[in-house]
Amino acid sequence: MTEEIFAIITTEFSTFSSYRANSKSKVEILKSDLQGTPSRGRNDDERKAYRMAIKTFHQFLKKEKLAAYRLLPFIIHIQRQIGWVDLFERSFQFSTPSVVVTEYDRYNEITALIIAANQNKIPTITLTHGLLNFRFAYAPLVANDILCWGEAQREMLLNWGVSQHRIHITGAVQLRDTRNEKGVLKGLPEYKPGNHKVLLLATNPIEAVRQDLISFFTEVINCLSDDWIGLIRLHPSESSQDYLPYLVSERTTILESDKVSYDESMATADVVGVFNSAFAIDSMMVGIPTVQFDITKQFEGAVKDMVQRNLLKAFSNPKQCAEYVEALMTDGKTKDEWKSQNKRFRKDYCVACGREAARNVVCEINKILKNKSHIEFDESVPVDL
Repeated sequence: MTEEIFAIITTEFSTFSSYRANSKSKVEILKSDLQGTPSRGRNDDERKAYRMAIKTFHQFLKKEKLAAYRLLPFIIHIQRQIGWVDLFERSFQFSTPSVVVTEYDRYNEITALIIAANQNKIPTITLTHGLLNFRFAYAPLVANDILCWGEAQREMLLNWGVSQHRIHITGAVQLRDTRNEKGVLKGLPEYKPGNHKVLLLATNPIEAVRQDLISFFTEVINCLSDDWIGLIRLHPSESSQDYLPYLVSERTTILESDKVSYDESMATADVVGVFNSAFAIDSMMVGIPTVQFDITKQFEGAVKDMVQRNLLKAFSNPKQCAEYVEALMTDGKTKDEWKSQNKRFRKDYCVACGREAARNVVCEINKILKNKSHIEFDESVPVDL
């Protein structure tokens, strides 16, 4: 249970992502603090969970520079997780599933379900939620096995210390390789298909880069010919109010996610621009040329990997970015190079999508269950987290 609890902590509190156990003693401190589950009974559960959370938090403070204001959310989170683990363990006394399959093994209640299943020797399998940008969001695995999209993700998981026999390539059920035709947008009546070329910015909810991202995007639009416009597809967790203070160009418009659907916004795009966003995978899967706005000169995980493999072009100069975007529409050689690049992307990053990927998932689950002898229910903490 200790390894899984640690994974929950590092996911919930981003400041913990820099925590690395470089010595056995540091790992043992964490292990001794979190080992064991509280006894039955709500009051006892709450008291023991509180003591465990307090003690563990102070151990972190001794070893790492963590702000004390994180104490209360830390306690609440650990108490909640222990309560969910206990609840699922009780439910398994009445009904025991043959396998637990989840879309992502780091969601709060889902993680607790997997912990309880592992403790009861029930096979657990997770799909891959999205881009593998940060190690702490995927490794160490909480589930026994992971179903990933392609060879590139398999290599990244191996580099993060996940055992080869726990990784299975299936493709991405949530992705597809076709898109809707361009049409009139109910949420943006002034947009007329065919009148303009569209550079679509898909945002990421990272407040620290928001102003720089819009500034870069605006400069790119201003460098493009007059028949281009910029549309901004907001992340579902964001509001237009987050971006309005930074919009200074009449050629850029925000698409509200509650007024313009995901499919509609995707259909408008001739080229997509992103900053470390999983939207790049969606757009490239349906054949839309996509560029990375290099506003920080720092790439993470999958985006870094795609840039290094020359599957995704990155630009730190708005004028050069605009020149490439124009060439994608007008220059035959640039178009052909991108098509070749996109073909390699499909081969490396996603072997299948939609129904085909779903069939692969079912096939791999059956294989895993037939070979259950390889599944490890090891509760020890690895030295290198």
